[in-house]
This record gives sequence, C-alpha cells and structure tokens, in this order.
Amino acid sequence: MSTHPHRRRIIGVGIGAILATALAATPASAGASVQGALTAGGGYLAHPLGIAGDEDAGYLQQSLRLILLHQDASDAWRFIYEGSGYEFEVGVPLGQMRHAAGVEWFGAAGKGSWGLRAGAQAAKRVHADAYGSYDFTEGAAYLAFRHYLAEGLLWRGGLHLRYRDYRELPEESYLEPRVETRLQRFLPSRTTLELRLDAGSKVFTDPLAARLWGTGEDPVTGQLTVGGRVARGFGERTSAWLDGEARISLADFPHVVREDVYDSPLLDAYANHGARLEAAARRLLPWQIWLEGGGAYGVWGYGEIEFSSVEGATHRSDRITQAYLSLDRQFNLPGSRRVKASLWLGWTDQRSDIPLYELSGPAVTTSLAWSF
Repeated sequence: MSTHPHRRRIIGVGIGAILATALAATPASAGASVQGALTAGGGYLAHPLGIAGDEDAGYLQQSLRLILLHQDASDAWRFIYEGSGYEFEVGVPLGQMRHAAGVEWFGAAGKGSWGLRAGAQAAKRVHADAYGSYDFTEGAAYLAFRHYLAEGLLWRGGLHLRYRDYRELPEESYLEPRVETRLQRFLPSRTTLELRLDAGSKVFTDPLAARLWGTGEDPVTGQLTVGGRVARGFGERTSAWLDGEARISLADFPHVVREDVYDSPLLDAYANHGARLEAAARRLLPWQIWLEGGGAYGVWGYGEIEFSSVEGATHRSDRITQAYLSLDRQFNLPGSRRVKASLWLGWTDQRSDIPLYELSGPAVTTSLAWSF
C-alpha cells in the first residue's frame, strides 16, 4: 500500500500515542493510577463499500485508550481518552479518525447490593477523501445499574442518550434515547442463561429533516430488540454458546415514497428488521493460545424503504451467512502490563433481492495490543 497523506497523519498519531503511553506509565499520585491500551494492526476486507463489484482492500488501524483512575473505599472515577484511526488502500475512501474524551463514575457494587454507573462522553469523527461530508461530533451519556435478585440471578440495565450532529448534512443529525435490560442466570453446571431486551428511538431534530422527508414534524424511527443466549463451560479449557436475536421495527425508518424515487437518511441498524442466530465454541490450546470458531445466519428486511435496481425502485431483503475463526495469545509482562496478539479470519456470503447487494468474500484482521 502506498503512503497517503491521511495515512501519514494516522501513523503520526500512533508515534505520539507511544510517547503518551510511555508518559502515562509513570507512577501516579496516591489514590490514582493510570491504565491504558495501545493497539496496532491491519487487515484485508472484501467489498469494503458493501456493494457488489467494489474492489477488495487492505487497511491499517490503530487505537489508543488512556484512563486516569481515582478510587476510594466507596466509589471510583475514570477519566478517559480514546483515539482510533483507519486507513484503507488508495481508491477506497473509508479512512477515518475518531477522538473522544469522557468521564465515568462507579458506585460501590457487591453481591446482593445495587451497583451504579454513570458516564458522559464527547467525540468527533473525521473522514478522509470523499466521505468528508459525513464528519460528525456527538455527545453521549448513560446511567446503568446491576443488582442480584437472588443467588446466581443478576439483573442489569441502563438508560443511554446520544446526540449526533452532522455539520454538512444537518438532515442526518439526531437524538437517540435507548433503554436496555438483561437478566442472567448462573447455574452450578457452568451454564449461563441470558434474556435481553433493548428499545431505542431516533429523532431527526434539524428542521431540514422534516422538509426533506416530508413528515411535517421531526422524523422518528424506533426499534425493539429481543434476544437470548445460552453459554456453557466444559472444564477450564472449553466453552460454547448459542445466541439469538430479533429486531422489530416500532416506527418505519424515514424515507421518501414517490414514483422512481428512493431515498432515506443514513442507513443503520434502525433501518432493517429481522432475526439472527449465532453459535461459537472456544478452546484453550497448548502454549496458552485461545481458538474460537463460529458462524451465524440472519435474514434482514428494510420495510418500505425502496432501493435502486435495474428495474427501478424496489424493496430489499438480505440473507447473510457468516463464519469465522480467531486465535488469541496473551503475553504477561513485568508489573500489570501485557501484550495480546490476535488473528481473525472470516467469510461472509450475502444473498439479496437486489443484485447490487449480492456479495461474498473474506475478511482478515490482525492486531497487537499492549495493555498497562
């Protein structure tokens, strides 16, 4: 891969990250400590643009996470910086950088008691090349809890709020409230059962959105996600799990419905509905190498949103089959430092009612993460 100016900036951030990490590793004041992780890697992705006929591409990625932790007997505070960057081969305009800073509070949590968490974060993502108009800034906050209802029965949940602003695409700016809850049962047989329920909504708040999508008021979309998981450990070296999930639309994703017109806000998880089933197994091999393999199958529809096809505007439904294999090895260093090497290999086969979204191919990711 040739060196693009944006890539040089990302690499420069990585060099700065190494220096920042070295400084962060110095002793902190009493009652406070510094933690963090520096990750670098790369990979290869078929159909990076998500359409048939686009070229496979390699990419570089790196991230830095620094945490200043202050803890006493009853609670803890974390001040966090996160930075990440991706750069694809020349001709694939998906390079981006993200910077975020936030704070989290953790209340005292013990078995049989309530544990509380709260946090807030501000972030900015910057794209390279053709996707610069999709740059955004956002603010997010959450309040979460966990509580043991009985021996081996854990209840967790939370409320999340996010506002994202697209400066050059104001019609895409939105406010997203979301609630989630989990019920987990831990059995003596090393089996964990989980039920989960999430509900979220997006309100496109800019006045331009109502005019563009013809809704007369702020466009709104909503979704309910219901899921469950069964996980089982077989001794200290082997485990397996099965996970199922269904997404149900509560309000249609905003879109234009006119003859030979097909358009909508930026598509995301709120735009489609359907179900997905996934299974995987994990095994500890010699030399402390973790091997994990699994697969998934999902069927997704996009409701009344229309997409372009050779016959004109039409509806879309996808059937996606995925398989993957991963290897992880952790190396413990003096103190609390450690290095983790990872390799992930995957294959995706996507069948669609629209030929433009018929695609299949591999994905490869490698990374080296230093945690301290």
